[in-house]
Amino acid sequence: YTAAAYTLDAPYAMESASAPPPPTPESLRRCLWCLTSPPNAGSLALSESALLSWESSAPSAYAFALVEMSGSDPEGAVRLAASLCLKQCIVRRWRHRGRRSDGDAGGFLDDATRAHVRSHALRHGSSGAGSTAEQKAARSLLARVVRNDATTSGRVLSPDELAHLLGSG
Repeated sequence: YTAAAYTLDAPYAMESASAPPPPTPESLRRCLWCLTSPPNAGSLALSESALLSWESSAPSAYAFALVEMSGSDPEGAVRLAASLCLKQCIVRRWRHRGRRSDGDAGGFLDDATRAHVRSHALRHGSSGAGSTAEQKAARSLLARVVRNDATTSGRVLSPDELAHLLGSG
């Protein structure tokens, strides 16, 4: 992968002025890359808009894609951006907390996605792999998952999860 592969070219920018591109792995990767090194301010704004649009329209699919990207993309900058976007997604979409008047549960992560994110956070939050920034982002993600679980459902880490996290499992 090269930086040139992720830049937003003129045709994309023109069609994106009205609506974000469809959420594909490549368009997600392109937007994440633009967050780390935007070719111009317009591209950064378009990338942020597309990411927020995907998050609000299909939060579980978006979070699942970010988990995959943060764990497997060959570019460290893209993995870091995916981890940071995932953290913000779970801040906003982990569970319905009664704050919205519409009561729409479709705007929040489903149980399977929360379990997938939790598993990813436990694996990567305690692995020590990646750059220092990636390690900090992974630990921050893990802390957010644990905090959200404890405050929204009373769930705490199981003994096996805790042993894994502390390195004895």
